[in-house]
Amino acid sequence: MIDNLNNRPLGTNLTRKELQSLHLLKQQPKIFLPSDKGGEFCIINDKKYHDIGFDHLDNTPVYEKVKPITTLTIEKRINNTWNDICKKHTIPTHIRRSFITTNSKIPTFYHLIKTHKTGPNIKIRPIVSCIKSPQSKLMWLLSKLLMPVLKYVPAHLSDSLQLINRIKDIPATEHENYNYPVSLDVEALYTSVPPQPAIQYATNMIEKHKTPTYSLTSEDIKTLLQCIVNNIYFTFEGILYKQTNGLPMGARQPVYQDP
Repeated sequence: MIDNLNNRPLGTNLTRKELQSLHLLKQQPKIFLPSDKGGEFCIINDKKYHDIGFDHLDNTPVYEKVKPITTLTIEKRINNTWNDICKKHTIPTHIRRSFITTNSKIPTFYHLIKTHKTGPNIKIRPIVSCIKSPQSKLMWLLSKLLMPVLKYVPAHLSDSLQLINRIKDIPATEHENYNYPVSLDVEALYTSVPPQPAIQYATNMIEKHKTPTYSLTSEDIKTLLQCIVNNIYFTFEGILYKQTNGLPMGARQPVYQDP
C-alpha cells in the first residue's frame, strides 16, 4: 500500500525512491558508518575496512588469536562466579537471577575512523560491542556500583559542559597563571589501562569513601571485575580473539549523573 500524499509505503517514513536507494547502497562492497567524534558520514571499501581491522588486531600485544570457545563456556565461568558470591551473602533469588546470563553471544569487534586525525595512515577507534554478551549484565551492575566513586576523582569530567563551567569558575585574578590552554591526548587510552592496578584502585576507592555496594563487599567487586577481565573474547570476520591487556571500549553503562 502507498501513502499517496507522501509517496511512501505505509509503515515507514521513507519514500519508495529512498528505499530503493538504500537497497542499492546495501549491494555495494562498501562499509557505511559514522566517524569517531566528528560526526561525519564515512564510506569505505569493505576490504579496506577489514584490512585496517586485521592490521590493528594482529600488530599489537593487546590481542591474541585463540582457539574457538563456546558462549556457554564463558557464560558458565561468569555465572558460577556470580552464583558463589550470591550464596555467600544469601542474596535474594530474584536478584541473583536478574544477573544470570543465558542465550548470550560472543562480543564483536568493529572500529570507527578518526577523521579528526591527520596523517598518511588511517587512525581508528577500536570497539568491542558487548551487547547481549555473557558479561553484559554484570558489567552494567559493576558500572552502577562504581559510578558514585567518580565524584572523588579530581580529574573526572562528566562532559565538555562541565569543563567549560570549571574554566569559567577560575577567578580573574588567576587568569595570568593560565596563559596557554593545553589539550592532551592519550594514545589508545582504554587498551593502555593496566587492568590489575585499575581494579585495585577502584576497590580501594570504594573502601576509602565507603560508597554503597549493597550486599557486596569490595572483595566481591574485585572478584567480579577480575572474572570479566579474564574473559574478554570477541570475534572479527569469523576469527576469535582474546584481549590480553588493557580494557575494551564498548561496555554497556548506566547514565552518570554528576552529584
